[in-house]
Amino acid sequence: MIGNEYNAGMQYLSIKTLYLEVTHACNQRCRHCYLDAGMHHAVEEMSFAQIAGIIRAFHAQGGRYIIVTGGEPLVRGDIFDILDVMEGLRIPFCFASNSLALHGARLEKLAVYTCLDMYFTSILGRDAARHMHITGRDGYDRVLHALSFFEGKKVPVYVQVTLANAYIDDMEEIAETLLAFDNCTVKFTPIGTLGREDEENAELLIPQSAFPRFHEKIVALQARYPRWVEDGNILNFAQIAGLMDDYKDRELYALDYGFVAVRPNGDLSFSCNLGNPYVFGKAYEGLRIPIDGKLRDYIDALRYAEHAALEEAGRDIVELDVTVDRYIRAYHSKTELTIHKVLPADALAYTACHIACWQAAYKDIIPDDYLQNMPSELAQRAEHLIKNLGEQTDQFYYYVSLDRKMTGRLIFGKAHDADKPDAGEIGAIYLEETFWDRGYGRRMMDFAMDHLKSMGYREIIVWVLNENHRARRFYEKFHFVLDGAKQEIEIGKPMLMVRYVWELTQ
Repeated sequence: MIGNEYNAGMQYLSIKTLYLEVTHACNQRCRHCYLDAGMHHAVEEMSFAQIAGIIRAFHAQGGRYIIVTGGEPLVRGDIFDILDVMEGLRIPFCFASNSLALHGARLEKLAVYTCLDMYFTSILGRDAARHMHITGRDGYDRVLHALSFFEGKKVPVYVQVTLANAYIDDMEEIAETLLAFDNCTVKFTPIGTLGREDEENAELLIPQSAFPRFHEKIVALQARYPRWVEDGNILNFAQIAGLMDDYKDRELYALDYGFVAVRPNGDLSFSCNLGNPYVFGKAYEGLRIPIDGKLRDYIDALRYAEHAALEEAGRDIVELDVTVDRYIRAYHSKTELTIHKVLPADALAYTACHIACWQAAYKDIIPDDYLQNMPSELAQRAEHLIKNLGEQTDQFYYYVSLDRKMTGRLIFGKAHDADKPDAGEIGAIYLEETFWDRGYGRRMMDFAMDHLKSMGYREIIVWVLNENHRARRFYEKFHFVLDGAKQEIEIGKPMLMVRYVWELTQ
């Protein structure tokens, strides 16, 4: 049995939905899938025993829903044996197929499953000729037959309409055809992510310049068919911000939804797109994903990527999933952060970094005239720092370097609060604004916490300006809690500080 052996002291991600790719093989030859030779390369596939073991492990840990997909699942001779395992465990599932091989006895066999929650299929043109022009196979009528069949069985159907550039103006006619079935939900997506935008591919690839027109057509169809036309993956700023609002403050960010993908070779991932560099082992060796540094690094990568996509959407409509994966790959290949002790020779650069960090972090919190005056005090502040480096033996000063440039500062050591004589304290943790939301803050925090714990501190405090909600959320993610202590300080005006405390519980 897989997934049963785990560290009792470790927290694991709650996996609720399993996106199970059972094969990369396909019985169609869609032109866009071959633009970069990326879809149909040979990939080792899991055996029936391995897939069955994953399904049982998913059920054992309380999994709720499975999406069975490919490639084309029906090319596997054991596909109904796989579905039998889900049926036996009473796991609701969605079955995805291009419908080409789903007819006659296979349709009837699939409909028998009481756990079949939805049928997912695709269409690529407004009629048989246009569909075949893209897919290379005459499957259009098979799709419509499947819709009619499942309408009679009261099984919901979800149709993804993947459109070539030449077919944008067919969207209304396609929607009218599909939504004549009362069990059908439609999602329009563009062929716009593979290959090069050159003359040879102009018929297929929808360029970004056409995204606004594509998006406008979806909005119009949603007004005409409320509830039955879903948002596509081409989204504007407001739509992306709305999605992120649902989970932006959760500790596990979007991973709190518990969606995990299993590739045909067993790789565990959180992305449905190829090329995502984060893999969390083989699902058939263990379906549990520990909430550890690697997972939190991916959460940081995802948070950074989605914020970057949101910023890009502020300028133009974007293809969200592809844009996010692009930024995740960039994050994964980024220059590693390094942390160094501050020496007297670093004082001027360190102080300049201090000023830049404050001007970004405290904008609209500390009076602007105070922040703007800080550069005039650079030399004086640097001299004060050199004095502290020589006198404060219980405080440790570090700077953060990225691309050989000082970009952040970190101070920690013994707390000096009278009521916390045995506590450690994080005195400062700042990054220049360019490097926010990229996971560097968490790495700095881990560095400080690990050092303080190794020094024997079982309690760590941090003082935060009451109005600095961004910093407060940051510390709360590390399980710091308010203890009620407050103090007033003068920084251009009287300002309230609140104290957070972290305690080692084990």
